[in-house]
Amino acid sequence: MRRGEKCLLLAVLATLMAALILLLIQSAGGGGAAEVYHVSVLLDAAESDRWKNLRAGMNQAALERNVDLRFIPRYDEGAAQSEILRQEWEGGADGVVVLPTEDLTPVLKEAPDRLAVGILGPRTARGVGDCCIAPDYAGMGRSLAEAAAELGSCTLYVEEGAGQTALELAQAVEAGLAGLGVPCERRTADPADLPPLPEHGALAAVEPELLEAICAVRGTRGRAFGVGTSDTLLRALEEGRVAAMVVQSDYDMGYLAVSQVTEQLTRGKTGDVTLETYTATGENMFRRPMADILFANY
Repeated sequence: MRRGEKCLLLAVLATLMAALILLLIQSAGGGGAAEVYHVSVLLDAAESDRWKNLRAGMNQAALERNVDLRFIPRYDEGAAQSEILRQEWEGGADGVVVLPTEDLTPVLKEAPDRLAVGILGPRTARGVGDCCIAPDYAGMGRSLAEAAAELGSCTLYVEEGAGQTALELAQAVEAGLAGLGVPCERRTADPADLPPLPEHGALAAVEPELLEAICAVRGTRGRAFGVGTSDTLLRALEEGRVAAMVVQSDYDMGYLAVSQVTEQLTRGKTGDVTLETYTATGENMFRRPMADILFANY
């Protein structure tokens, strides 16, 4: 073998040896293994059909980003949400996605810096939580007002003891109707025991359970308007018992929540997101993009 050929062979062997050594080092150090992030989702009544699309979005983001999701739909023996949240980070969760059912500001201030926190809904307090994925409540209220205004008057129902979100939506509806010059009367009601309903004008509700009860009453066909959705309301919309529903993409909400929490874990930065608002009717519910928004999990 000539001297030049020997040199070339030695160079090739040296290159192969170096590549083999580098591969062994990476394998020993785990450099080729993708890290799995453990994220807990605190979503009261997560098994409800209202949250099918949201869970579908979360599962898709988890699949794409190597996240192990742990859903905690209800709280055993009346445990406070704040207690469950603390248990999750003490149990080793890397991140949490939470739909607050109580003021979580104190417990979140005690959370370790390593914990990535995503809030579903408005930020509970300035600087608490790494990101929030929130509906445009003002926009939803305006859209509901515009839809209900076509009937010339509106009776707006909220449950007694309604939460802050429902009250904020109700105020936005009232403001929207006032801006359109449409009279509106707000009343409190219990979905399980509705009072006699007006025979004329729009009947609006900002809570899905209350809208379900209203559209089940004889004589309300085509006069019921609301915010949010469920399997029952989708059937009512298709059958014409509900005139219009103002919705968001729950699939996007779930997908973005898990994605933003993962961004915080991997890059140390994230941001708040405001969801778009859509008005669903019997005419557009099976056409895109509305069909994708309403039936994302099917």
